Amino acid sequence: MIEDSYFAPDYDGARETFLQAAELARLDVATSVHPLQGPAGQALATDTLRIGPADAETLLVLTSGMHGPELMCGSGCQVAALTEGWFERLPEGVAVLMVHAINPWGAAHVRRNNEDNVDLCRNFIDFSDPPAVNSRYEEVHAAFTCPERRGPARDAALAALRDYRRVHGPGGYGTALMTGQYAHPDGISFGGRGPTWSNRLMTGLVQEHGRGAKRVALVDYHSGLGPWSHGSAVCMYEGERLERAHRWYGPWIWAPRVDVRNAPEECYDVTGHSSDGYDRMLPGVDVTAMVLEYGTRPSTTVFDIMLDDHWLTFFGDRETDEGRAIKAQLLDAFYPDDAEWRWSIVSRARQVARQAMAGLRAVPAL
Repeated sequence: MIEDSYFAPDYDGARETFLQAAELARLDVATSVHPLQGPAGQALATDTLRIGPADAETLLVLTSGMHGPELMCGSGCQVAALTEGWFERLPEGVAVLMVHAINPWGAAHVRRNNEDNVDLCRNFIDFSDPPAVNSRYEEVHAAFTCPERRGPARDAALAALRDYRRVHGPGGYGTALMTGQYAHPDGISFGGRGPTWSNRLMTGLVQEHGRGAKRVALVDYHSGLGPWSHGSAVCMYEGERLERAHRWYGPWIWAPRVDVRNAPEECYDVTGHSSDGYDRMLPGVDVTAMVLEYGTRPSTTVFDIMLDDHWLTFFGDRETDEGRAIKAQLLDAFYPDDAEWRWSIVSRARQVARQAMAGLRAVPAL
């Protein structure tokens, strides 16, 4: 399948493929070098390019790699757009911004979080007014961060998590695991103590390219949630803004901030989501943000391997056979090595790009 050529299984390959596609499309790339290095000592960077006029009043932003190993999926979508020329003939006054590998450290190290154990999609809060303590997470923090891989302490931690899931159900367990917390830097779904390097960079890029626009749509490519190979639209909106998202992207939208029949138990409201951050980045601009979330493995499998990788990060050694196995499983949880899966990813990305463009042109400002 030709779609296979758009993808790469690691950060270095994904970046090289993206840069080659940009060069073939004769597009200039701006590079923001990360202060840290990759596991082999290689340079890490976020790369951006813009298609269309600098003074465009309408802007579409496509972002990959918010969660490290999810880059391999999102990068393939961006490379497909460049290679197939999705945006070669933009309408007058319309531009496209691509942000490749906004969390390059996580992508290179095959770590969903960043270099500070921060989940970037919990980092876009107003840190002058932090949220209350996540009481549900407090109940399970000790079990999530058990230092023992095997033995009585590990058995007790797993038993505690099973009991919590039995009492509160899969939704309650997922809420404790995923919604975000700001009290434990060594914990799961840590939102940080301040804006991260990636947050500050994304804020600067969006403001630089979007400040002169009247309408901005943003699509963040993610993976690891939902039915196998299906790209689900996720919107952190309510009311009229959610209705607009439905007009653009159709009825099948997961909206975890309202009761939506289509949303699975594994789709949670979270604090510090990038969609909330985009609103603050562009005051006075008509913003429509969505996540294109591609399904991979069952949610219980993805959750379990995330916990294994968390243990490995704080207590294990990735250079052991066990460490390498955990990293391989984590990559598979967010980027399965399956040609049909990759074909579906590109097909859905094409559709969403068309929908976003049509929406930006047809829908008046609120």
